[in-house]
Amino acid sequence: MLIASAPPQLPLGPYHTQHSALHDLEFTGVLQPWQGFLSSVQTAHQNYTFRSQTLALTLKTRDPYAQGNVEIGDEHGLLGRFHKHFGDVLNSVFTSHSTGIRFAEFKCVQSTFSGTPDVILKDDNHHVKVAGELKVPWIADHWPEDKYNDIDQLRIILAQPIKYMQGLGALPVYYLGFA
Repeated sequence: MLIASAPPQLPLGPYHTQHSALHDLEFTGVLQPWQGFLSSVQTAHQNYTFRSQTLALTLKTRDPYAQGNVEIGDEHGLLGRFHKHFGDVLNSVFTSHSTGIRFAEFKCVQSTFSGTPDVILKDDNHHVKVAGELKVPWIADHWPEDKYNDIDQLRIILAQPIKYMQGLGALPVYYLGFA
């Protein structure tokens, strides 16, 4: 199953961004664990009837397009990889299941919001449902797992995605730095 496989490695160019892309913001509201999140996701997954429709065929030989052939050097390159390896695949799944949502760039929706989320999920009426922030994984400041026990750092790393969520009235956001 293509979705269950890890994305290809990110070929990092010899010259690449070396500075944090975190915004100069801090979330000052209440942060608390999302109780029951994992079990809710597992239950929804187990109770959903997935179609067995073939969405794509793969080559029996090495597929040059399945690998990460383009070197990246910043968040823009990461965004392209995200859409290629996640957005395209998941949009095919969403379409086959008639979910009415799809990954898109923020400029694809009409909005008066002043920010620009890196990635969104929009519905068929072009309303933002989920807003997300991508960060390159080779910058240690971008690693959320290092911030869980430091509430001040966690407030900084989550501030931008929370701003998107609140400003757009979107569902809880995601923050992704993937390798």
